[in-house]
Amino acid sequence: MDRNYAYNKFKALVPEEVTRKIPSEREHHALFNLLLLLEKQHPEELQRGLSDQAQADEQAALQALIKSSFASVMAEHFKQGLVTDADQPQVVKRDVAATDPEANKQITALVKPEYLKRIPIFIKKHAMGKTCQLLAREFPDLYNEFKGEPSQAAVDKMRTLINLIFEERMAKHHM
Repeated sequence: MDRNYAYNKFKALVPEEVTRKIPSEREHHALFNLLLLLEKQHPEELQRGLSDQAQADEQAALQALIKSSFASVMAEHFKQGLVTDADQPQVVKRDVAATDPEANKQITALVKPEYLKRIPIFIKKHAMGKTCQLLAREFPDLYNEFKGEPSQAAVDKMRTLINLIFEERMAKHHM
């Protein structure tokens, strides 16, 4: 089998969870080295998984082999100091702001009725809840005013903000 053809078939079989861990500028190099490693350590499985007549279970077995080989290579590189924790992609968790149901009701009342009519019922609760979380996270002082009795300036500012958010989302989702 031609090595370029094998590489392209191999690259198509590499699971996304593996490619996400490789910086894009080093992807070709890393995948080619992984292919060579598998060619040396597991030639029969590699040949079966890359053959044109490969069945889904053979391809799934090759994908599992790719994952485990990649994990062992990364562990070995980590031991040797070639890869550090900083090189590993970090999952960034967003802070979910605690929201107040009463404040959410007051904020929801500020949304233009034509926007609310266009949101499907099964999505409305999610859309309003996530929008209120966004406002609580991005504008905590303004949001906290709605936990009590907000000033007229706060109401006007919030009305402008929430309607701008919904205007953008309506355009984004072609509603």
